[in-house]
Amino acid sequence: MNLHSFLARVYHTAGLTTKAADEVSKLAVTRETLTPEDEATVSVVTKSRVDQLRRARRIICVVEEREENKGKVNRVIALRGFKSKIEEELAGLLTQFISSIDNAFLSHPTSEPSRILFLKMKADYCRYLAEIQRMQVQQVQAAYVAAYEAARTSLGPAHPLRTGIALNYSVFHYEIVGNKDAAIQIAKMAYEEGSNAAKSLPIDEKDDALEVIHLIQTNLKNWT
Repeated sequence: MNLHSFLARVYHTAGLTTKAADEVSKLAVTRETLTPEDEATVSVVTKSRVDQLRRARRIICVVEEREENKGKVNRVIALRGFKSKIEEELAGLLTQFISSIDNAFLSHPTSEPSRILFLKMKADYCRYLAEIQRMQVQQVQAAYVAAYEAARTSLGPAHPLRTGIALNYSVFHYEIVGNKDAAIQIAKMAYEEGSNAAKSLPIDEKDDALEVIHLIQTNLKNWT
């Protein structure tokens, strides 16, 4: 395991998500060939830090709306300033991670599933930038198409990575693009293909597959 990967995992375990993310960025700079363990660390650490900032932003948005409804102008101004700082940090982090994926991690993945995982991460991070108006929809679409087509070509219909990409791609269409029909079409295809394929999977693989398939099913129920 690379030293930066090792430190990233230690910092992550200790709850030091910012320092863990910094080590991932340093790992990208080395341009070394990663081990599967390194790749797993990159995925876990970056997701953890990004999720932390997105969760903080969502909480601030909820409180901001509540205080605005109460007419608490000073509180709203303060909250908007804090939200802006969170968005700046999130945008910088996402842009840095996307650059690391493009310029380092995608250049020599250990396997085709690993390459597809990095494509998925890139697409998801592009979507998060679009959520805060820092990336054009067309760029996000291109990233998801690359991940979606690679997954459909190389992975089975019930593979959690393939269904996970379909899940997030459909969410992109529903929430960002506002294209409900496209979202339902992608989700429905993934659900039907994944459900049928999952029936023949070994027990130890079926649970992971069905977890994502059930999330897709829930979205379909909410959207139709």
